[in-house]
Amino acid sequence: MGIAWSCQNIWDHYLFGGDIEYLRNKAYPIMKESAEFCAAWLVTDPRTGYLVSGPSISPENRFVIPGGEGTASMVMGPTMDHMIIRDLLQNTIQASLILNTDKALRRKLELTLEKLTPTRTGSDGRILEWSEELEEHEPGHRHISHLYGLHPGNQITWQQHPELLEAAGKTIEYRLAHGGGHTGWSRAWIINFFARLQDGDKACENVYALITKSTLDNLFDNHPPFQIDGNFGGTAGITEMLIQSHAGEVELLPALPEKWGTGHIRGAMARGGFEADIEWENGQLKTAKITSRLGNPLKVSYKGKTFMLEATEKGKSYLFNKDLVQDQ
Repeated sequence: MGIAWSCQNIWDHYLFGGDIEYLRNKAYPIMKESAEFCAAWLVTDPRTGYLVSGPSISPENRFVIPGGEGTASMVMGPTMDHMIIRDLLQNTIQASLILNTDKALRRKLELTLEKLTPTRTGSDGRILEWSEELEEHEPGHRHISHLYGLHPGNQITWQQHPELLEAAGKTIEYRLAHGGGHTGWSRAWIINFFARLQDGDKACENVYALITKSTLDNLFDNHPPFQIDGNFGGTAGITEMLIQSHAGEVELLPALPEKWGTGHIRGAMARGGFEADIEWENGQLKTAKITSRLGNPLKVSYKGKTFMLEATEKGKSYLFNKDLVQDQ
């Protein structure tokens, strides 16, 4: 699934920068081939009628073999596979629409999406790691692979699937309660999870844990001897606490913790080609300046308020106050 996951990065590169030639000549050909492979690889689960991947694993956890002894990892249809594939197919469909190409392939991928095994929850309300409810061998495993759809994916959002947000929260809390998040990169991923859940205080708690428990004096992430994932992931998580754009709108201060009462961020980029300067005071938005780099439509939100511009002027900055009223 490595190339399918990587395709999300090259798609995001286009969403942030808007380079249509990059999409046409570099990103889309890779996305297309990967989507074609995944669609051909999926098979129908005779028990459910849904499409599943496999044989495959949920990195890097294992489960207790039902009715037997020992543990195993190989199954048909781990949740992470399906989340990655769902992202890939959706993004490839969108790219083909932008480029006005491969209509037949687009329809094939749309049909595949309709049959792909959905994300499901177990009897305790947590998101299932595998296509059926199995007992984790390590309930506190450092990987939380089955939350790919929360981050870095965009399948679990309050805009589209709010019912899965609660399940995702239970999944994280269960892992942490059993010792999860004990490596730097894992802690960084958890920061991003809580940011996407819009729980600023818990995201902040894990930022401090990353710095105090998993960061060396030279600021390298300590996954002995060093792993860049914690550095990049921690930086991404802090940014996600202050601005998000994965759900079709620019969300300002979505997970601002109480401890960060007053502050600012400059030059934060959002999908759609927007650059934001944000100031806040006493835990509340003070002002936001959003500059359009591409001239795309802009939807901005803050604490339930939204403001929509059907078109923006390339290079122009738009100023907003705490109520998202546009300052002239």
